[in-house]
Amino acid sequence: MTQTACNSSPKPNGQAPTAISEDLVSPLLRTAKNEARTLADTLKGEALRALRSRQQSASATLEDVAGTLKQSHGDADDASQAIRETAADYVSASAEKLRDIDPEEALENLTETARRHPVPLVIGAAALGFLAARFLTSSEQ
Repeated sequence: MTQTACNSSPKPNGQAPTAISEDLVSPLLRTAKNEARTLADTLKGEALRALRSRQQSASATLEDVAGTLKQSHGDADDASQAIRETAADYVSASAEKLRDIDPEEALENLTETARRHPVPLVIGAAALGFLAARFLTSSEQ
């Protein structure tokens, strides 16, 4: 049995240093790593399921907006009707693109981009945070 001293300095109460067996620690580390990996996989799966659900909901909402834009006639002239139809087409195309995105692939692409170009990502995140803070503080007033 191999033993490794964890703490070679004497303890304050005068007891000898504690030795931990590598035979005991190795299986514990393996188990901890496996459990952490399983937990990470479970959390990733749950996050992707929630993201897919929100993705479908957002896509459906965009389709509803596009439909409303196409159906609204009112007292509008031909130019404003053409603008609404064009906007509806763009919104509908955005809904379709959103529906077709694979969240797992998008996350992998984002991770890869962040590794290759971390500075622009940090600047973009800071800018989004700043804008969110400005929006929240202006909506409180």
